[in-house]
Amino acid sequence: MIVNNAGGRFFLLCCVLLSWLQVSAIHPGTIDSLVREQMKDGNIPGLTLVVIQDGRESIYTFGYTDVRTKEKVVPATLFELASCSKAFTALGILRLSKAGKINLQDPVSVYLPWLKFSYKGKPAVVTVAQLLHHTSGIPWYTISSIPPGNERDALEKTVRQLNNMSLQAIPGESFHYATVNYDILGLIIATVSGLSYETYVTDSVLSPLGMHHTFVGRDRVPGGYVMAQGHKISFFKARAYEPPLFKGNNPAGYIITDGPDMAQWLKVQMGLVHTELDSEIAASHLRDESVPPGSNLSYAQGWLVSLRGDGVIYHDGLNPDFTSYAGFITRKRTGVVILANSNSTYTRTLGNQLLSLMDKGVVPKDIYPESDNDRSFATIAIALFFYLFITLLFTGYIIVGIIRKRRKYRGWHKKESISMLLLFAAVLPCLVGIYLIPQAYMHFSWQAIRVWGPDSLQVMMTLLLLCIGLSCGNAVVSLLFPDPHKYLRVIPQTLIVSILSGIANMVLILLISSAAGNRDNLPFILFYFGLSVMIYLIGRSYIQRTLIGFTRKLVHEIRIDMVGKILSSSYEKFEKIENGRVLATINGDIYVIGNIAYMAISLATSIITVIGAFLYLSAIAFWATMVTAILVCVISTIYYFFSKSTRPLFEEARDAGNVLMDFMTDLINGYKEISLNRRKKLEFREDISDCSEGLRAKIMKAETNFIYAFLVGELLLILLLGTSAFGLPLLFPAIKFPVIMSFIMILLYLIGPINGILRSIPEIMQFKIAWDRIEVFLGELPSDLSIDEPMPLTVAGMPDSFQADGIRFLYDTGSAQPFGVGPVSFELNKGEILFITGGNGSGKSTLAKMLTGLYKPSAGVIRINNQVIPALELGEYFSVVFSPVHLFKKLYSVTIDGKEEEIFRYLEELDLSHKVSIRNMTFDTLELSNGQLKRLALLQCYLEDKPIYLFDEWAADQDPEYRKFFYRTLLPKMKMQNKIVIAITHDDHYFDVADKILKLNVGKMEILLVKGLSGTLTAVK
Repeated sequence: MIVNNAGGRFFLLCCVLLSWLQVSAIHPGTIDSLVREQMKDGNIPGLTLVVIQDGRESIYTFGYTDVRTKEKVVPATLFELASCSKAFTALGILRLSKAGKINLQDPVSVYLPWLKFSYKGKPAVVTVAQLLHHTSGIPWYTISSIPPGNERDALEKTVRQLNNMSLQAIPGESFHYATVNYDILGLIIATVSGLSYETYVTDSVLSPLGMHHTFVGRDRVPGGYVMAQGHKISFFKARAYEPPLFKGNNPAGYIITDGPDMAQWLKVQMGLVHTELDSEIAASHLRDESVPPGSNLSYAQGWLVSLRGDGVIYHDGLNPDFTSYAGFITRKRTGVVILANSNSTYTRTLGNQLLSLMDKGVVPKDIYPESDNDRSFATIAIALFFYLFITLLFTGYIIVGIIRKRRKYRGWHKKESISMLLLFAAVLPCLVGIYLIPQAYMHFSWQAIRVWGPDSLQVMMTLLLLCIGLSCGNAVVSLLFPDPHKYLRVIPQTLIVSILSGIANMVLILLISSAAGNRDNLPFILFYFGLSVMIYLIGRSYIQRTLIGFTRKLVHEIRIDMVGKILSSSYEKFEKIENGRVLATINGDIYVIGNIAYMAISLATSIITVIGAFLYLSAIAFWATMVTAILVCVISTIYYFFSKSTRPLFEEARDAGNVLMDFMTDLINGYKEISLNRRKKLEFREDISDCSEGLRAKIMKAETNFIYAFLVGELLLILLLGTSAFGLPLLFPAIKFPVIMSFIMILLYLIGPINGILRSIPEIMQFKIAWDRIEVFLGELPSDLSIDEPMPLTVAGMPDSFQADGIRFLYDTGSAQPFGVGPVSFELNKGEILFITGGNGSGKSTLAKMLTGLYKPSAGVIRINNQVIPALELGEYFSVVFSPVHLFKKLYSVTIDGKEEEIFRYLEELDLSHKVSIRNMTFDTLELSNGQLKRLALLQCYLEDKPIYLFDEWAADQDPEYRKFFYRTLLPKMKMQNKIVIAITHDDHYFDVADKILKLNVGKMEILLVKGLSGTLTAVK
């Protein structure tokens, strides 16, 4: 039994020795590589590392004291201890307590009677012990109220800033770290000891500890010592920085020391070296058990005590330009001190990793540095710089426009005043929000932010103000000197508001996520929440109204431009375009253009969100973000080319739409004919059904292909998430787990916006097709004349003669022997009537179109008063009633003022007075028979009062009475008015009315009959 026990004890001893040998066998190269890696990632120019392992001391130095001079760090290089200084102040208090000069349970007012505190408006009592344990309730952000200076009374000035302060918690009930707690303790030391804080700590703490190269405050460092240059991380790198002196914060953060002294400090803390302060040292390690711990930590007196069971006691420090870490495990006689000349958050991470490495032999994977705000601020500053650059270019564009007088001053009116007030009302809350950022974000003042914050924050704020100021300036100048191009006026403002609205949306998400459980900053959160909601809603409202107005105005102008192009084109060219295509272009394509506003709003929001998210990602891991962005671009490119293959299908669908519109036109125009026969209706419906089915199939195939393309995009996005989860750690091993999780979470959030961008591609493609169709349509309608410019007539007044001289027209049918009309020659004098007759297909209507200028003759000319008249001008001399007749409900190009009695008389003559009347230049009805419509068209000819009339089969739809009235009454009356009348007719019973008769046969002029003096019609050659 004894042997077994001895064997067991021997086996256990061997295990312990093996374990110790494993841990103690840490190669210096391991430490070296770990330190250098963290220095590089954390932007630390130089540091001193003190390692004590199993009581053995090692001091390592890395990097430079100053990035500018490249002077190397040595063990004797001095560094600021930052908040690791608090342990020395705690020893001073404990030493005075041991001497009976301070009672830790006494209220602070016992030693500083003028220092008062309150909680929720009522007086509060804070004890010395509560200051030591950070349970006084003083807010952490009081560090920003420490005044800079090196005066003798600097410490008292600092503490007096706290007088009558409202605490954030009841004293003694909860832990709230606040640097100024130890400044108050420093002033108590000075008050009780009768010495300055610096003198007391030097004589009563540092000297007994044997730390003879440690000094309290920068101003007490003797000559001959090398002090490391402090650095502040700004714009992605550590830069030399000289902050103001804060002598009033010496007790909490400004003890200066070197490597050997900190080695002594660690040995004293672990009991490896004994001093007269051993009991005070032991007492300073005792945690405060009266308040709940947080994050497995509890605060002692100048030290944090781990509650994970590993026996770790540590503290870290952060000054504007230095950081530090001190930690140890007494039972293992192991400790680490890091002194760094940069305000990097990596110092604490490195300290914890090294301590764990020496304790357990492994670097923990769950210890990560805090986020680097400089990256975020610098990234935003760079983005603002580019925005400012673009804004400056726009400013130059405005100035050049004013100098070249393209932009003209439009004066200051009520509208401009309202716009300026609205602009001021929108900008003022934003400026207030910017001013309050330090107070809202950290409860800091701008002066404190300049000291503690990275320079990138100040640059970002400066650029932000410049961007706002310049943007507002551009808006004001553009308001007073508007761009002559009406669309260019809205683009800059819309772009600016889109960016602001997108930023406000992102801020809302951040505020909502940060508001949970946050009561300290609730008023500011509510203010920024309201401001962000206001900017977002007003911005979205402005963008939507502007884009909708923009697109609707664009649609209106395209439609009017299209109508203008049609009206500026010759009838001959327009006649060749299918009716269905005209309707499909004017209605369908323009409708697609009009709907682009809603897609543009969604697309703009998605793009801004994606850009903002990638800016954030680039701030935490730049190269990984670049790789991710490239992958997203690759996904979008694949999706685009995959989608592009569907364009021919959309084109075919669009052509099928033209055919369907032709069917609809036939249905409307030919409904009378098709209504006569049931079988005809069924066959017509079958044709429409086949066309519609073809259209449906093409659209379905195109949209199905888009679904496949979308699924490919979805798959690629999932692969992107997988790449982020599995690929980024392999490509970038230095990226920590929280960063990977941030990537994944943000990419999950971005799936919606990215899908929104991908979904917009089909709409963009359809928009492009519609736009191209409109462009082609307009291109096929070259303007033959400008209807906006007045056309001076070649012949003014009443023409004396009208002459067709060998006019001829050939139809371009592509055949070897195209059908043509002519040559035709005749001459009419004022007061003469010409009848044109011939069989169906003889060319009567074609000749009428040549005579009126609708067709330009292929050969020959038309003269009026012996002057050649261009085809485009001929119509100005004619009033025409074509067959079939078409009347517009409104009377165009006529004046009826003062002609009311004459109009009524004409309506009486035409037997229409009981059927129709004219009100406000408009016929009150056109629900008339074809014969009545022709009579009403005749009234319009009377009102137009042109010198030449042309009637195409006017009498064909009239009853015998009105046919006789037309030939025997109306035509002679026109003849008496010296009008030149041309009538296409088959009524040979009334040929005696004509002065000349021209007969056509298969497009050829067969005969021309001319009435002689005797009234007999005689054929002429």
